[in-house]
Amino acid sequence: MAQRIFPYMRLNKSLENTNCIPHSTFKPTSHWNASMNSQIFHRIVVCLAICTGVLFLPASAVQAQPVPYKIDNAHASVIFAINHFGLSYTYGRFNQCGGTFALENGEPTSNGFSFVIDSNSIDTNNEDRDNHLRGPDFFNSTQFPEITFKTTGFKKVDNEYQVTGDMQILDQIRTVTMPLKLVGIGNDPFGKERAGFFTKFTIKRSDFGMDAMTGSLGDNISITFSFEGVKE
Repeated sequence: MAQRIFPYMRLNKSLENTNCIPHSTFKPTSHWNASMNSQIFHRIVVCLAICTGVLFLPASAVQAQPVPYKIDNAHASVIFAINHFGLSYTYGRFNQCGGTFALENGEPTSNGFSFVIDSNSIDTNNEDRDNHLRGPDFFNSTQFPEITFKTTGFKKVDNEYQVTGDMQILDQIRTVTMPLKLVGIGNDPFGKERAGFFTKFTIKRSDFGMDAMTGSLGDNISITFSFEGVKE
């Protein structure tokens, strides 16, 4: 009965006659210590190298890169208004426009916006008037088929941006500042990322050498521009 209850007693007695070293009396040899110290030192060196590399990476490698977008003409509107004889406002639009812009961490970059408008695509819902506007008195579209704008700087003001850039109409380049609102960023039903903006500002046509019929047509041109860009 005792043998069944305490079988380990016989095992302990048999161990007394062996050369086994109890775990409690084990002491690492100098070779074992040297090996472990070498492994620990190697791991410390590797960790320091990794940390140092991350801390001293170039700023360009750490910062997010600008993300390019291409303007979708099907979801872009360039609308203008001009005073007519001091009695009303005549509205028109340009049906063809394009360009690119860039966002960095969801924010516009200082030189990221570039727009091109086809002056031949002007549309005021009157063919005779449109042909006159394409002629030498106004846009002279044969010689100057494009209206361009390229940003040179911007700053954030509250929830909007103040964008400054060079606008060219005819052969004249002028600095123009406009408010710009980021309407939203998201994916369309096809999974493509889009970003949309809106701006409304005023220019003087005479600043660009377009001074025909100043007695009957206003000099101030109100421009409304809304557009979406697709992430490239």
